[in-house]
Amino acid sequence: MNCYGNEIRRFVGLRISTGHWSPLPLGLVAASLLMCLTVLLAGNWAWGQEPASPVEDKAPAGQPGQDVDVEALLNKAANAAAAQQQYELKYKFRKGDQLRWQVEHTATTKTHMANETEEMSSRSKSVRCWKVVNVDSKGNMVFEHSIESLEAWEQVGETEPIAYNSLTDTTPPPYYESTAEKLGRTLATLTVAPTGQIVNRQSNLDTADFGMGDVLIPMPDKPIAIGHRWSVPKQFQAENEEGEVQQFAARIVYELQKVVDGQAYLTFKTEVLTPLNSEKAHSQLLSKLSRGVAVFDLEQGLIAQRTIEWNEKVQGFEGPDSLLQYLAKLSEKLVTGTEVGAKQSLEPKR
Repeated sequence: MNCYGNEIRRFVGLRISTGHWSPLPLGLVAASLLMCLTVLLAGNWAWGQEPASPVEDKAPAGQPGQDVDVEALLNKAANAAAAQQQYELKYKFRKGDQLRWQVEHTATTKTHMANETEEMSSRSKSVRCWKVVNVDSKGNMVFEHSIESLEAWEQVGETEPIAYNSLTDTTPPPYYESTAEKLGRTLATLTVAPTGQIVNRQSNLDTADFGMGDVLIPMPDKPIAIGHRWSVPKQFQAENEEGEVQQFAARIVYELQKVVDGQAYLTFKTEVLTPLNSEKAHSQLLSKLSRGVAVFDLEQGLIAQRTIEWNEKVQGFEGPDSLLQYLAKLSEKLVTGTEVGAKQSLEPKR
């Protein structure tokens, strides 16, 4: 995803894994629960005790006793058991794999200063390719990252938009020349562990953080249950009103929300832990404050879909009348292999 770094930096800078789980024996749970309910309904569950008082236990004459919703109780038991199931989220690329994702990115920056408002918008569609060149005995995967095609558009205020489509345009406009030169070439060679951590990175690209996380979502090193949370530490820096560079501790918090048909749904959010007392510094961090959701295919061992959103604004970063708002969305979807998540919501949890 580093290929979008230059676009986002230019855009904002103008204005300031198969999981192996062992299902619990639900059949045994259901059978046991049914047997208990049968005994309960027969009124023989209090062995060795005196019968309850008729006033407390017997329904009034002519009225039926309270029915027991057996199906609801069984569903509750099944759901409770499912919540305790463990899922292993590990990446499992194979040597020779060529994995492709379709990536769409839109962004809008609105800036108000000195009674003037300016809007800047951009959008792009691209195809990202990972070519897996090796997998070692420890499961570490080496792949080459490239961008095969790009359709991009950008406009500042009322000026003429700048557009480029690598599939149809023989010559890119000057604004996109450097980007066009990188298409189809290996942009980075990465070695990643089965948990998604970067073991080695060989690249000349700028690896600045733009709120997208790393190339892969780092996963826990052991099986987890629904509701499990984990986090990855981050470090940001920005200048305050006095021109001093401040360091901000942050983290990306992940959570396993649910598992449906072999697809694990993860939510994530960037949190700044250091108090943001400077509006100017806050304005420089807008593009890093993201949240989103990802679908991890447990069988294939990869991220099949991911959506990242930015929706931030700051008032008073350059005087009391100044306002900066940043809205953006990036989505990626696997275009080879099994289509997943078609009936599941990908809206980030607020």
